[in-house]
Amino acid sequence: MDDSVTPPDPAAPDRSSSGRFGRRLLRTLVDQHTDHIAIIAADRRFVFSNQASQRLFGWKPDDLIGSDALALLHPEDVAAIDGMFAEALAHPEQRLVREFRVRCKDGSHRAVEGAVMKLADDAEVHGLVVAIRDISDRTSVEAELASERDHLDRQLRYARALNRMAETIGDLGESKALLDTLVRIIGEVLGLDRCLIFDIDRTRKFAIGISEWLNPADPLIDSIKRDYPLSVFPDSLKHLWEMRTPIESHAAAHGGPLAREGSAAYVHDELGIRSLLWLPCCFRADGFFMIALNQVSRSRTWTPDETEFIDAAANQVNLALQKRAILSERLAVEERLRQSQKMEAIGKLAGGVAHDFNNLLTAIIGYADLLTQKIPVDDPLRRYAEGIMQVSRRASETTHQLLAFSRRQVLKPRILKLNALIGDLQQLLRRLIGENIQLDVRLDPAVGRVRADPGQLELALVNLAVNARDAMPDGGVLGMSTRVERIDAEHARRSSLTPGEYACIVMSDTGVGMDEETLSHLFEPFFTTKALGKGTGLGLSSVYGIISSAGGSVQVSSRPGQGTVFSLYLPLDRSLENTPSAGQEIVPATGGAETVLMVEDDDTLRELLGDALVERGYRVLSANDGAQALRIATDHAGHIDLLLSDVVMPRMTGPVLARRLLEVRPRTRVLFMSGYTADAFASDPELSRTPVISKPFTLEDLARNVREVIDRR
Repeated sequence: MDDSVTPPDPAAPDRSSSGRFGRRLLRTLVDQHTDHIAIIAADRRFVFSNQASQRLFGWKPDDLIGSDALALLHPEDVAAIDGMFAEALAHPEQRLVREFRVRCKDGSHRAVEGAVMKLADDAEVHGLVVAIRDISDRTSVEAELASERDHLDRQLRYARALNRMAETIGDLGESKALLDTLVRIIGEVLGLDRCLIFDIDRTRKFAIGISEWLNPADPLIDSIKRDYPLSVFPDSLKHLWEMRTPIESHAAAHGGPLAREGSAAYVHDELGIRSLLWLPCCFRADGFFMIALNQVSRSRTWTPDETEFIDAAANQVNLALQKRAILSERLAVEERLRQSQKMEAIGKLAGGVAHDFNNLLTAIIGYADLLTQKIPVDDPLRRYAEGIMQVSRRASETTHQLLAFSRRQVLKPRILKLNALIGDLQQLLRRLIGENIQLDVRLDPAVGRVRADPGQLELALVNLAVNARDAMPDGGVLGMSTRVERIDAEHARRSSLTPGEYACIVMSDTGVGMDEETLSHLFEPFFTTKALGKGTGLGLSSVYGIISSAGGSVQVSSRPGQGTVFSLYLPLDRSLENTPSAGQEIVPATGGAETVLMVEDDDTLRELLGDALVERGYRVLSANDGAQALRIATDHAGHIDLLLSDVVMPRMTGPVLARRLLEVRPRTRVLFMSGYTADAFASDPELSRTPVISKPFTLEDLARNVREVIDRR
């Protein structure tokens, strides 16, 4: 025992009667305390224990004095509590609290909460005061709550499955497909080995197997989908028809109608079914349908939650088979297809317009660039040329948005400053939402960089702004803010995110809001609450896809009449990679004496770019299409150092030209110019990694890219 701790001894002599009384009173108060109070020496042995040890754990104080305190702990808790004792001895100012388990005298363990402090703030006193409280009742309540949470999780899983079935019923037009989907969902959700649906035809006197799902995880499970004469199961099918209640049977305990009719051995032994549940549904004059749940690998008892789910699933099928509006659903699906085709056509049109417009902008920017170079800095005319450049750059932003919408843009995720992107987008959003809606932007300076495709991210924000505008026809406030949020493990479990730091973009409106039913379908393609022709149903699904592809998540909250809040989470990027800042010096591009074969179908642009390269010292061979370029390459006796080609051209695309040229001139470098890819690289994925300079561009950008590609080894 550690001599540095002297326990209070109520029997010790004391010259003062008041002192003896005080000791007895103190001992009485400590012994009557409901918590177990003990003093433990530095060597982890009990020095003192009050009477609560016997009440709580069955140990008398004398049983404990001198014994190892750690020996009374559950083996899994020893290391943690020993560490807590050591920490308390090292830090006398701290009061440490931890939950653990104590071994009772009868061998059981009881959940407790222990508080530990050093006995005195004295270097020579190394004992600990420990107060232990029984929390077994609380632990029991927590276990009940955990069980309730599990129950709710199951209910939520079943509800989602039923929701999926309801959506499928709306999309599929013939009953066979509906039933196939039903058995698959039931089998997957319940973890079955086999799930079937039989048509019990009393007129033909056959049980006809019409749908079957086999668990793909076990390839040894055989199909039993075939027609069975009703005479094989006379009592069972009569019970289902008359009683309209399920039949349950297990290999380990034959009973019920199957046993009475003598078919239990056939089902369990010959068919190898360990447990089954037959559930009747969809009754009609000549028969009914039966859902058959089979467990082959093990016996299983069906819980009330599971049977309730199966009942609800049967109701879904019943509804699907009896609906006379299947034709209208088919028409709705066809209308969705037409809408999709219309959007695809609009996308192609937008991409084509953007391509032509980019060619014009490249020429405008190029000529304005030449003017800027020729006009002295102090000449008043210079600002007009610079104005043309600025307006052209703003116009190029429109073409980028058109290409992003049409999905003809080569996506290039990069590290970007989120606040700067939103700040640049404000003017467009103000024009978009109209004057009757106030745009309230609040950006947290602490928000750093994220990795995403800026065009796609802008598209997502524009889509959300458009939805918010439509939700506020009488005006309101569109809020837009950013913040840094750390996602912990608990939050991550409730979302699709991983723990870490995220930039959170919050977009809120004061509009009409949405109910729970609408929220449950919000990100589904083609789902829209807008009037016919007013919405495609693709806006929010594309927002979800854009943010998800950047490693983020979308969360939404809304109530009818209380507006809507979208929270977009994007992982913060802490790497050093970054695009050049506005103040960073960019090294001017140099020229060269190499030979460049330039292919561009736009005459004005071809002439401009050719002159610009010649002025830089290059020898330029110009062609207006791929066929002419190949003829020039064949006739040219010298080296061709670079092929500079547009991507989309009549008769022969840039990638096709490049592939044919490289077959005869493999040392030639390739640089594409693109304002609109139109899937030109689909047939040659290898060339998709070839450098591309996006139209519109400046002559300086062109010269820099040409030099970089030629110099690349």
